[in-house]
Amino acid sequence: MQRPSCRPYLFVLALLVAGCRSAGVHPPLPTNWMDLTRPPAPFVALYRLTCCGQRQLPAVVRSAGERLWVAVSLPPGGVAWEAWFDATGGVAKARGDRCLSQLSSGRVVLPGGTTLSVEAPLWAALLAGRLPPGMAPVEGSPGWVVGNVEGGRLAARCGGEPVRCQEVRFRGAEGPELVVRLDRHHGPVPGRLRATAGRQRVVLELAEWGPGTELLAPAWLSWPPCPS
Repeated sequence: MQRPSCRPYLFVLALLVAGCRSAGVHPPLPTNWMDLTRPPAPFVALYRLTCCGQRQLPAVVRSAGERLWVAVSLPPGGVAWEAWFDATGGVAKARGDRCLSQLSSGRVVLPGGTTLSVEAPLWAALLAGRLPPGMAPVEGSPGWVVGNVEGGRLAARCGGEPVRCQEVRFRGAEGPELVVRLDRHHGPVPGRLRATAGRQRVVLELAEWGPGTELLAPAWLSWPPCPS
């Protein structure tokens, strides 16, 4: 049987290897999909992180506006890695450090050197099951929307009732395409996120989710930069 053709749409050619296979399989885009473009409210969440040769590491994420604070623990020793992101960029420190490592713009770096090519505010939105504004439906690819975001091009598949973000593909100027699959939702909030970038794979499983408050910068941001 002949496969349905897909109309090229900038990087949607890369987008969809899944796009051609998805046409006719996924239902049409829900009429209320733009609900997902509302800015996420501040939140705090506990995840079980699997990556970098480790499984089920406790990871706490706090998000408010353009600020994001991530802390990953390695039991029984406590917090092993922390990172802070804001509009100016990001910094991180590992356990035992007395200095800060600068993080490249547009990349979230996880323990073990794994990097995800995605702007931190966008990653915070994905954790909340949200999408950035300015997305538009993709003609010929049911359920998909696409748009420009900071640092690259984003495509997302939406569906269900209530409407949910189910898959995201991000293509930046550098590095492999980032693919995030979201499932086990609680309302719009995904209970599991499985991210791959080339051969790198990260899984976040939600353990707890709650409303956040104003996010204050941690005291260690005053530490000096680590020697290059």
